[in-house]
Amino acid sequence: MLRLSYLDQAPGEFLEIAHLPVHGYGGQAIRFMVGYDGWTLLLLGNVGDLETMVPAQSLVFVFCKAALIVSQ
Repeated sequence: MLRLSYLDQAPGEFLEIAHLPVHGYGGQAIRFMVGYDGWTLLLLGNVGDLETMVPAQSLVFVFCKAALIVSQ
């Protein structure tokens, strides 16, 4: 949703997303970021667990609260 709604992102800005662990097919934890490299709006996934160090140049974190979806 963030990638779809943040279409005027500044070139060179990459936002780390703080979220509960999501695991890939191999079981490894995945972390996400949205970015704009000046050419393309990006949604990036990278391997990372709770001990993953985030580069110091990552100045912005986005915290998301999970929505409760109730099926009827």
